[in-house]
Amino acid sequence: MPVAGVWTPWAEVLCRHCHDEIDAKEATAKRKIEWPEGEKREGDGPGLCTKCGATVWVHEDVAQLSRLRKLTGGVMEQTGGMCAALAIGRLDGGTVVVTNLDGPLSIGVYGPGEWEEGGAEVQCYCIPEATTDEVAAFVILTAVKEKRKED
Repeated sequence: MPVAGVWTPWAEVLCRHCHDEIDAKEATAKRKIEWPEGEKREGDGPGLCTKCGATVWVHEDVAQLSRLRKLTGGVMEQTGGMCAALAIGRLDGGTVVVTNLDGPLSIGVYGPGEWEEGGAEVQCYCIPEATTDEVAAFVILTAVKEKRKED
C-alpha cells in the first residue's frame, strides 16, 4: 500500500522515512510537514520515492513523471514554483524535457544548452492523458534517440 509522499523544493519525490532521514542528517527543515498516514489525497497518484523506490502518494503530475523516470532515466527538475519536469540527456548534448501540467504529456526536444538557458524547443510531441506509462516511455525514449531535425 502506498504511503504519503512529498515533492521537495530540491526536486525529489520522497517517502516519509527518506525525508525524515535527510532532515535528521542535514538539520535543514524548519517546517513541519503533515503526513496523512497512507491516505490518498485528492489529485494524488502513485509515484516512486527517489531514494528508496517505495510507492508513495503524491500529486498525479509529479507521480507520473516519477514513474516515467524509472522507465526512461533522467532527472526530475523544478520548473518554477513547485512544478515538475523530467529531463533526459541526448547523445547530441541536447535534452528531452517531459511535463504534464493538468493534462496530456508534453515532450520537448531542446538543442545543446537550450533547456538550461531557457531556449526554444526544436521539436515537440503531445501524448494523450490516457496513454499508459509504458507507451509514454517508448515515445520519450524515441525522442531521446532520434536524430534531431535541423532548423
